Amino acid sequence: DSYLVCPDTLAVTAATPTATITRVRRTLKDTASTNPNIADAEVTQAIDAAVKTFSRDRRSVTVASYSADGTSTDYRLPPRWVHGYSSILEIEHPAGEQVRTLLDDADYEVVESALGGIPRRLIHFPYLTPASGTDNMLVRYTALHEHTDERDTIPRGDFDAFVWLAASFAA
Repeated sequence: DSYLVCPDTLAVTAATPTATITRVRRTLKDTASTNPNIADAEVTQAIDAAVKTFSRDRRSVTVASYSADGTSTDYRLPPRWVHGYSSILEIEHPAGEQVRTLLDDADYEVVESALGGIPRRLIHFPYLTPASGTDNMLVRYTALHEHTDERDTIPRGDFDAFVWLAASFAA
């Protein structure tokens, strides 16, 4: 057994966009710069709650690509996968063909196992072994929306409703 020690302190760099905080404050008519009725931390919490609620009502669909090796039947779940929330919508294999080839639902499953006592979840192919290739398998799945200064998946057409939802949580 081995492990890696990181000498640096890692910190989350993504933050709630200040423009969204301002929009929520304007919606609440709480625009005083010196002594607002609601603290920025509370507005940020309301926005985070709105992201989770919005994600339940309007799911974010995203894609992860995999490079199959021709021998494995188990693959890690996509990076934005949320246990209990995400689901696989479709798997395209081989990807990049002129006519898309989608696998049947029976060709794959999400399984739970353990490795050295550590639980893990995988995409398992019980009846086939994906052929070898680079980025030759695409997995479309649902994930939580993100709304930060680095990444925003809230559709523009829904942004006003999203701000009103955040404002309702902050009120």
